[in-house]
Amino acid sequence: MTTKITLQQLAIKINGNIWEKGDLKRIYLEKGNNTKKMSTKAYVYQNEAGEFQVSCKVECPSQPWQWCKSQEEEVKTSVMNSIENIIKISSLTLVKYKHLEESEGFMVFVKEGDNEPKWYTEELFYQSFEEYPENVFPEYQSFYDEIQTNKPTPAPVVQIKKETPIASLMNTATPTYGAGSRVFHPKFGEGTVTIESEKEIHIQFDKEEAGFRQLLKSFAKLSLVES
Repeated sequence: MTTKITLQQLAIKINGNIWEKGDLKRIYLEKGNNTKKMSTKAYVYQNEAGEFQVSCKVECPSQPWQWCKSQEEEVKTSVMNSIENIIKISSLTLVKYKHLEESEGFMVFVKEGDNEPKWYTEELFYQSFEEYPENVFPEYQSFYDEIQTNKPTPAPVVQIKKETPIASLMNTATPTYGAGSRVFHPKFGEGTVTIESEKEIHIQFDKEEAGFRQLLKSFAKLSLVES
């Protein structure tokens, strides 16, 4: 798949290390298990057509040849899927965005490559591209901040009588976790909170493919992991 993304730009997005020697350029990746008895060498390169390709070599004398080959294919498939998603996101053009008053949600009007623009809700955008709009479009984050700043002042709290149903007593405020807390995300799994502000939360997830994420607390759908 050809793309306008350079090898250097891709290296940053997939947390790889650029290696150059003459005309040869590669992105070396830390993938698989590397021990005294097993080694995994994986790298990304571009062929003459400008397409990104993945190479992987697994060596483990204690395992049969077929097993090593299966591990190589798993690594190549995983890396290629990540690259294809990055390329897909790079083809997006933000046309406009709006705030949905009735649902307190957001919609983005995005043009994908040569296709006609399409409206995406926050949830649909994430399902389609595995990223939140604010992580893809910096200008969208400014729009989100403006909406949050201009929100109307909430109505004063009314004292609740004992007979009020329990459901109405639920706290609908955005939860607070705190740096160092362990949390669970339905897509990325468990991770550790590194930074938390009023609107955002930064998490280092345990899964290598999830990595570090900067999420909006109001959309993150996190739950606290009890120690």
